[in-house]
Amino acid sequence: RGLEATLQHSADGNTVWASYTMGRVEYEYPTLESGVFAASHDQLHEFKITDTFDLIGGWSVSGAWVVGSGRPYTSAQGVETVWFPTVESVYNVTFGSRNAARLPAYHRLDLSTQRDFTFGRLRSSLGVTVFNVYDRKNVAYYEYDTTGETLTGNEVLLMGRALNVRLRIGF
Repeated sequence: RGLEATLQHSADGNTVWASYTMGRVEYEYPTLESGVFAASHDQLHEFKITDTFDLIGGWSVSGAWVVGSGRPYTSAQGVETVWFPTVESVYNVTFGSRNAARLPAYHRLDLSTQRDFTFGRLRSSLGVTVFNVYDRKNVAYYEYDTTGETLTGNEVLLMGRALNVRLRIGF
């Protein structure tokens, strides 16, 4: 279930897009979990805005900002001891209800500049993009480990700030 709204405004040398998505994705698998639970890709809210300016001399500058509510995950609850018939034991992570918790909100800003140029019949461009400009630490998921009866959780992060330089040559 969901709703999506997109607005676009274009003027000479400037284009702005804004979109909002509200959605809910639920699964029902009685052998996995009693009742319904959120799908791993469920995201309740997401807002995106992009803006592109055409400058003089074939230059353009653009930016994109994305913010969204956290996606669901299954949180660890503790550690249990599992005994084998050989009287050896291991420690196993126990989990709560499937996808009942939410990751922190996600957001990032990407900025880009590009120059278009022509060499005879070749149309080309040279550009630079900085992804996640303010180096936001967005959580992709949590991983868990046990040391004896101690549970340790670690955040696994999505890409931090990254730079991309590109050259495109068109025939």
